[in-house]
Order: sequence, then structure tokens, then C-alpha cells
Amino acid sequence: MIDDRNILMGNRASTLIYHIARNLPQETLCLLPANVCYVVPMSLKLAGMRIEFVDIDPVTLSLPPDEVLRRIYRDTDPVTFLLHNRPYGARLSQDDDFLREIAVDRPNVVLVDDRCMCRPDLDAAEAELVPGVDWTLYSTGYAKYCDLGFGGYAFNINRTSLGVTKLTALQRGEQLSVFMKEVDRLLACGDALADNSDLYSRDWLDQRLLELSEAEYFEQLRIRRDLMDQRKRAINDTYREVVGLSYCLPDNYQNWRFNILSSNRDRLLQDLADVGLFASGHYAVSAKLFGSKNFPNASALSSSVVNLFNDLYIQFSQVEQVADIVNKHLRVYGVESAVG
Repeated sequence: MIDDRNILMGNRASTLIYHIARNLPQETLCLLPANVCYVVPMSLKLAGMRIEFVDIDPVTLSLPPDEVLRRIYRDTDPVTFLLHNRPYGARLSQDDDFLREIAVDRPNVVLVDDRCMCRPDLDAAEAELVPGVDWTLYSTGYAKYCDLGFGGYAFNINRTSLGVTKLTALQRGEQLSVFMKEVDRLLACGDALADNSDLYSRDWLDQRLLELSEAEYFEQLRIRRDLMDQRKRAINDTYREVVGLSYCLPDNYQNWRFNILSSNRDRLLQDLADVGLFASGHYAVSAKLFGSKNFPNASALSSSVVNLFNDLYIQFSQVEQVADIVNKHLRVYGVESAVG
């Protein structure tokens, strides 16, 4: 719930997105990046929102300001809810400036600064919140920067609470794994999700409150963040040394995982899997699940990016092995990064 310091907390960050949306008028039009994690648009639709997608900028991998502003300012059916995520956890000053501009010029637009892939900030002062943003969202769920296996929180400092005062524990999300497998299958096949799909009605959204007190939760987070800061720094240094920088995203995009670009991504993922190693290729163009198809920049990134693990899911003994395989692969299939 929100306390006197305006912190909204729940068992998952998607729970918070759902409850924020539930307290807005039904059929509010939400604008999202085309490659946002599919749980986000699913949560918004479950809350009764309409969703619209926009392609990412090919250089920053973030939302393109001109196109977003066009949709906010248009006369017919303008966007009144914007979820702006930080690509691979990159905190870009131009994103802050853009959000600040919208907050000043269009104060009726609800702004969510999605920092779920960022290194989590422990309080509002450390977060350097963007003035005028309604909610600044963090996650400590599975595979995030600080993976506690649960938890999400959002700061709301600049405006009123928009009516969100309490999270009601309605569902436990017991079918989440089944839900994710089915959605992953649809994405792999390129199929759209029907508006009347029974996936919407399944118990996949964990709406429980945190079982820990706020003090206990943030103490666990502080300890885990110290550990992950050291671990990610050491592993990233190895990747940079062995792989080199030409095919890597810039440093500020390397917090969540270590991201590289390959013209034959699937071959590299398979080469790693063949020797018992692993990497990921996030994020798919989730907009395709909802019948939207023309997103060339998000599609190009999705087909070339490989996320190398730099967390507790990989042992230090495996890091150099991964780096060596990646290095050999990139000599043949590497794509020089134009991101920055």
C-alpha cells in the first residue's frame, strides 16, 4: 500500500501496473514501446485499458520523442497514459528531459517511468525522480538486477496518488508459469492473442501484498544490491576484455545483462546451449501479440541481440567459457553497435 512517503509496494511490479491502471477511467488509451515485456500490456488490458504501441528509436532503443508527442497531441483519441521503459536498464538523460517535457506540457497524461530493468534505487532521493512523473517503478522479481524472487515498488512523489490507496490480495498468480509458456509459444509462432482469449481470465497475475515489512524488504534489497554490484562489475569486465567492445551495447546498457549484437543470434544461442551454457534474446516484439505488426526497429533489435548473464545464474567458471564462444562467433557474425 501507499504510506505517508508515497511508496506503492506489491509482490510483483506487474501487480502495481495493474492497480495503477485500475484506478484510471476504463478504456484509457495507453502507449507502450513495441518490445515491452508482454506482461505489461497484458496487465493493462486486464485492468480495462486500451493499448497502442510505438516502435523504438534505432539509436537509443528508447521511445522516439517526436512520434510519442504526435500521439499525445493528436486531436482524435489522444494518448493519456504513457509507460516509458529504460532499455536494458539504461538511464538516459534525454529520457528524463522528454518525460519532464510531457509532464509540463500535458499534465493530464499519466506518466509511468518503468525502471524495472535498472539498478534499483533504495529511496526517492537516490532515484532522482523526474519531476511530474506519476509513478517510478522498480522490480526485484525473477531475473531483474536484484533478483529476490518477488517484489516491486513504485515512488509517487510529484502528484497525488491517483486514487491508489491499497492493494487487495485477490489472486496468487498460480497459473503464471502456464500463462508464460502459452504466450511464449504464441510469440514464437507469430500468432496474435485473441481479445476473448481465456488467458486473460486465468489466475496468472500475482496480486498479493508483500509478506515483509517495508524495512525488511529494503534491507534485503540493500544487501542483494551490494552483492550484485560487485558481481556484475567483475563479470562485465571479463566480457569486455574477451569479447571486445565493437559488438557490445554501450556501458550504460549493460547493467541488467551484458548485451551484444549478432547477425546470427539463434546460432550463437544454440552454440552455447550445445555445451550446457545459456543466454537470452530479449525482448521480442510483444506488440505482435495484439495484432500490431510494423515495428522494424524493435524487430531488428529482437533478431540480433543476445543477453549474456552476469548475475547469480552463471558461475564465474562459466563466464570465460561463454566469452570465448561468443568471441569466436562474433568474428564471423558480429554486428557493430550503432546504439548510444
